[in-house]
Amino acid sequence: MVIVRQPGPSALAITSGGRYKLPQESTKLFGDDHPFADEVATDLVRVSHHRDSGKMVLSGWSPDRLPVSFAIQAGAHAGPGPIETHGFALLPSDAPVNRSKSFLRPKDLRSTAIRFRDG
Repeated sequence: MVIVRQPGPSALAITSGGRYKLPQESTKLFGDDHPFADEVATDLVRVSHHRDSGKMVLSGWSPDRLPVSFAIQAGAHAGPGPIETHGFALLPSDAPVNRSKSFLRPKDLRSTAIRFRDG
């Protein structure tokens, strides 16, 4: 997959299956069953607009093929697929976590840690 920065808060994802406007066409690219399609699309747009990104961002992920790793290694992780985007956090039951949604983002955990630290 190639992610190409577009004007405004958007990007174009190009795969062997087509071209997808992000974040608008996230479910077309990642599938209706992806639990975090909107969040992943927003993250890919942010990556494409990062000051250290080039005009294109390459990803070994594909919606219809096994992922490709560009480095010689025993495996890879952190792709945008539904399995790679699941994680877990072991927290005390009384942790001051904002539970307004059914999942946590890294910034949610950071905010929780700061609230805990600051009392």
